[in-house]
Amino acid sequence: MFTLFGEAKNQDEVEQGAGHDYASLEESNLSLTLVGLISHPVRPVALIAQSGQVETYVPGEEIAPNVELIAVHGQFVVLDEKGQKRKLSLPFETTQRVKPSSREVPPLFEKNTPAHHDELSKMGHKIKKDPMTLNRFLRFKPTYNNGLVTGVKIWPREKAALFQALGLRAADEVIAVNGLSVSELFQAPQKWAKLLNHNRFDLTLRRTGRTHQVTFNLS
Repeated sequence: MFTLFGEAKNQDEVEQGAGHDYASLEESNLSLTLVGLISHPVRPVALIAQSGQVETYVPGEEIAPNVELIAVHGQFVVLDEKGQKRKLSLPFETTQRVKPSSREVPPLFEKNTPAHHDELSKMGHKIKKDPMTLNRFLRFKPTYNNGLVTGVKIWPREKAALFQALGLRAADEVIAVNGLSVSELFQAPQKWAKLLNHNRFDLTLRRTGRTHQVTFNLS
């Protein structure tokens, strides 16, 4: 099984860590949604939504008052809630496959200079080396339809000029990556890992009611 960026641990490690049967933990009742996992040999990362905003966390970080992330596994994370361990699972069973539109979408043409290209390449290298870097560059907010994740809205943090040069705008909603819908990616996280083998990324975006295509290359 693969997670958002890389290969997850084997199933025994996923379900049990340091002798703990984490898979049998009670599910958390907090108003939190686990929207993604980033497997990393040193710093595994959880993408957790609360109050409509997605943030990235590593084990040991506080998510909310008296709530700490203590472990990241293949299908869930483990939380410490006032001394009680609870798990927060990926909601795969509540997602469905939504194919991106097959109609031709108008591309966005932006000036992307060699300096921007070099900066983009360095950014991609940093994110692969340390997934937490992603949170420095982008802010995320999942979008839902009838309780299902159908897209992810994005805003720039650092590198706002590069964000715009790529043809992106604040609050753009990403609905597909390289022909795979966001719904499909949430349903089958192993497909995220395959995307890492690509240098070219074709994003299908929804902006002010219209669909656009943005393409960039990390090589």
